[in-house]
Order: sequence, then C-alpha cells, then structure tokens
Amino acid sequence: MQTFIQELQGNFFLRSPKQTTPTLLYYVVRINNKKVRLATGVKVYPQHWDKGKQKAIISPLHPKLTRINNSLVNDKIEEYLKRFSQFKEYLCDNPSEITNGGELLKSFIYNKMSENCIEYLRKCKDEDKTISEGTKKDYKSSLDNLERFCTQDNAVNKFNDFTKKYIKNYYNYLLSIDDNPRTKDGKLSISYVNKQISQLWNMLNKYAVENELMDYSILLEWQNRGAWEKKDKTKNNEKGIALRDDEVIKLWEYWHHIDNQNDKDILATFLLECLTGQRFSDIEKITDNLDTIHSITTIQLTQQKTGKTIKVGIIFELAKTILKLYENQMPQSFTNDYSNKRMKEIGKAAGIEGLETITRHSGNDTHVQSIKKQRYELLSQHTGRRTFITLLALREWSANRIKQYSGHSEIEMVERYTKIRDGVQYEIFHNAIKNNPAQILRYIDEDENKKLFGEQELKQPLYHYPTNDEQFKNEIQEAKEVLAMFNVPASKFVGLSDIDELRSMMYGIEHQLLNVIEDRKLIKAIFNNAGKSLEEKANELHELYLSCKSEN
Repeated sequence: MQTFIQELQGNFFLRSPKQTTPTLLYYVVRINNKKVRLATGVKVYPQHWDKGKQKAIISPLHPKLTRINNSLVNDKIEEYLKRFSQFKEYLCDNPSEITNGGELLKSFIYNKMSENCIEYLRKCKDEDKTISEGTKKDYKSSLDNLERFCTQDNAVNKFNDFTKKYIKNYYNYLLSIDDNPRTKDGKLSISYVNKQISQLWNMLNKYAVENELMDYSILLEWQNRGAWEKKDKTKNNEKGIALRDDEVIKLWEYWHHIDNQNDKDILATFLLECLTGQRFSDIEKITDNLDTIHSITTIQLTQQKTGKTIKVGIIFELAKTILKLYENQMPQSFTNDYSNKRMKEIGKAAGIEGLETITRHSGNDTHVQSIKKQRYELLSQHTGRRTFITLLALREWSANRIKQYSGHSEIEMVERYTKIRDGVQYEIFHNAIKNNPAQILRYIDEDENKKLFGEQELKQPLYHYPTNDEQFKNEIQEAKEVLAMFNVPASKFVGLSDIDELRSMMYGIEHQLLNVIEDRKLIKAIFNNAGKSLEEKANELHELYLSCKSEN
C-alpha cells in the first residue's frame, strides 16, 4: 500500500466553539484512518478564533491582556506545527513505524516539546491568577524538590509517568533527605513531606488533567495515600502560637516608640490581623468597604483563598483605633517573608518572651523531637489569625460564631486554630479580667464589655493613658490646641472628650508634616520628648514646619 507521509495534515479545533468563555484548543491529525487528538494546553475565546486561518485573532481593538493571551495561543500553534513537521520527517526516514503512527505522534509532540513536564507546571503556576502568592511559593518548593528527584535518574517524559509507583518512590526519597540547609537535622518534617505530595497532586490535576495532558485515572490511583503516608505525630501540637491580650497591648504600646516607618506599618498590619482574624492575603482589603451604621463599623471582603464573601462588624476597640490612626487606610504593605522576618525582631524588642516547647517529627525517625523557642521567634503573619480565634474562644464564643468572622467553612478548622491547650489559659485570662483589666482588650460594644468585666470600673483607662484625672483633662485641652494650631477644622474636635480619637488626629498631623518636613527623625524627636507638654511640642513643631516650608 502506498503511503504519502508528507501529505499528512492536521487542523486545530475548539473544544466548545459555541460557549462564551475561553475554551481549550486541540490539534487533530488523521493517521491510519484514525483521528489523533492532541491537547495544546492553551485556551481562546471562540469569538477570537479564525477557523480559516487557524490562528487566534490579534487586533489593536482588543485589550492588552487579550492580545497577550492570543499571542501565546499562536506561539503554541507554531510550536505544534514545527513538531508535526519534524514528526513527518522522522517517518520519511523510518516508514516502518507508520503502523504505530498515532502513539508515535503523541510521544513526539509531548516529549519533544521545548518545555518538560516540570517547566510546564512552573509556567502554569506563574500564570495562575486564582491562587495566592503563598500558594505559588508552596508550589515552587514542591517543584524544586521534584526537579531534584528527577535529576537522580528519575526523569519523567510525560505526565502519565506520574504513577502511584513513581510517587511512592518520590515520597520515600523526600523522607530520606538529610542535607536540607533550612533544618538543623537536615531532614524534612513529615507534615512538610505529606504536603509536598498533596500539592503535586493538586498541580497535576489542575494543570495537566484539566488540559488533557494526563489521564485522570492515573492521578486517582494515588489520591488516597493513607495506606502508605506516614502519620505526623505532631499534628495536634503545631508550632504556631496565639498571643495573649496583654501581648497584643504590649505590641501596640511599642508601636508608639518605633522610629522606622516600615516597622510601624508592618506591626500595625499584624495587629489588625490579630484583631480582625483575616489572612495576610486578605488583610489589605479590610478598608475597601468599611461601612458604619448605628455606630457599628463593618468589614466586607471576598477572601482570596476560598472566594467566600464575609461581612462582619469590627469587634475590638483597638482595631478601630488603629484604623482611625491610618485614616481608615491600610498601612504600607510588604511581602509575607519580609514581614515575618521583621515581626520576630519587633516582637523581641517589644518584650514578647517566654519559652514554648515545639515538637518535630521528621524524615524516617520514629520518635518526635522536642525543642524550646522564645515566643517572639514563632511570630509570623499567620499568628494574627490564630490570635484572633483564640481571643474569642477565651471569651467563650462558640466555634460556629467565630467562623462567621474568620470565614472558615468548617468548625474543625476553627478548633485547629484555637491555641488553648489547657484550662490554665482560661484561669490566666479570667484572673487578668479581675485583677488587671487594663491588660484585656476591650470590645467596641459596651454591653459586651459589661458582660466581660462585670460592673467593675476600670482603675485606669485602657492602653496606659494618663490615670490622673486633671492630667487627662489637660492633655485633652492641649491636644485640641495643637489641632487648632495646624488648621484642623474645629468641627472635628471641639466636642470630643475621647483622648483616643484626639490622639489619632494628632498622629494624622504627623503624616501631614512629612509633606513639608522630609527628615522624619526631627518630628519624632519632638513627639517623643516626654519632658515637654503637648503645647510645648506643638510650638516646636510649628516652628519647624514654618522653617522647612520657607526653605522649600
């Protein structure tokens, strides 16, 4: 039978040409009277597809992102056509293999692609707009470990090579690692190893199976790994901590003594996480839809991780104080890694101390190791979420009520975040309410405060404001004089007797001064001079302000 290999042709087809959302593009070739369908892994809007030219339409009338996406489609088309041409040349030199042409074409297209499986997953991960930066970081770590395994004679040529047998070998390899530079014993923890396998499964399902580059049946073989995964014996004793009321207040008091604005903003953001319970990926959204109705200030946002929309009231008075201080705008943001690093230093300087016993189960060890760390060493942005949930649990909120504020879907997750290990923590909390109420965070709702504190009067205003009544009145009056001196509208402060709000306005002036006075240290030196009254500070600031303004 005659065979004209060079006459082999292929065409690109849309998976769902009538839908209004992006659809997958396939390359279909007929070989030996059988259709071979090849997934390209790229999508295009049907209205942007030119069937005749076999190209995605790129028009100057399209938005920039659409043009970029369609260019990626056309690049993939060119790549497939090039691989198909090389396949035909190969068959011309090896005509006897035409009988297995379909499988050979698949192998040739997928295995000869310029990007291997791991690089393909990296690219999908980087381009994925639906996952957080934290998840991208976790995925990167998973792919880095997999790439290291592949270089040790464990290479994969196609996604269907990720069989149960392959994954079990990879799992045992991770357990055997003893040269990890980030751990003292060089080993990976059991929880980390298990998470690596789970993340790889998720990536393959989302990026390979969905794009029809991998058979789902192969992935299903190792979806349930309970029979061969090691159980993490530290599961119920994770290293995360939750701060006590007095520690949150201590950090807030320290905030006023920080000169570095970056550290002030990092700490303010961290405290808002402690007081609202939102994740680091969502905390910047809390000021987007602030609304106050009948003195109740509410937050409304859609959580990035779950897509869940929550609308809840601000519970703690200190959260409202911080937001007022920043004029209901979020502090300057920084990366998660940098914020975590700085929070440990800030916590240490603020006096967050006390030893915590941390357990670790790693590698092929059968025993759990115990180490001790200072509490400030365990601070991270996620500490805020644990703190919020624990603060409410100590106030005897139900898990169901807490999850309405935290946005968790399951009560079990709320209980996991609650860092109350024994009854002693309840005793400490209730003893502080009775004997040192100034070290307990207040609700905004005074009825809730009465339930918490009873009918007792606080012996001193919250957060160490002046205790002497006369001094307190003097400070209020001096604060108003300062505000008037800097042309703050009188309507905003004349009727106020709340030192909290007045101080917020005072610090707002500091931000205004920075527009004229470039050297922040000059302002700080005046503000932090404990030996001078507010009036004296105001006069100095005013003189400094006029001096700098004339120079400009």
